[in-house]
Amino acid sequence: MTIAAARRHKSQQHLTSGFDIRIKPAILDRRITQGRPKGSAPRRQSRSAAPCRPALPSIAETRKLPPPDEGAKNMPLFLAQFAYSPAAWSTFIKAPQDRAAASEALLRHFGGRLIGLYYTPGAEYDGFALFEAPDETTAAAIEIADVAAGHLSRNRLTRVFSADETSAMLLQAATAPSMTPKITA
Repeated sequence: MTIAAARRHKSQQHLTSGFDIRIKPAILDRRITQGRPKGSAPRRQSRSAAPCRPALPSIAETRKLPPPDEGAKNMPLFLAQFAYSPAAWSTFIKAPQDRAAASEALLRHFGGRLIGLYYTPGAEYDGFALFEAPDETTAAAIEIADVAAGHLSRNRLTRVFSADETSAMLLQAATAPSMTPKITA
């Protein structure tokens, strides 16, 4: 199946199923090209197929972050949503700066690791950071230190669970006793 055909299949599949499962083309390109063995030539495309766009670099590639240690324990994942104060936006307009570097330095100080820093203009929050921290207390300390700097007008910290962690939660929840209210006559 060509990449273009895979895109059409994925974008049309949501119409027939009860779920919206559209995949962005850049993500689909990465999924298709990552399945090839290293060193193998790309699959030939028909002349009518659109050329494959290169996969977007990860933050580890763009920020030169070291990969997580193989022997290190998996740290919990957190989502920090933030909104800058008007004064902070004014400063950024006058002197643009790399906030990812500042975020990365703060996280490393507390033993955490920045996964990505993203912006969402026009949304409820101006952006969000996805990061790992040793535990919930450390993640909260990171947020407190960031808010104390004075450049944020509001923030929200959320623990993010992986698919494996969610499966474990569901298995554990299945052992709970029934709490359904009983009708009395």
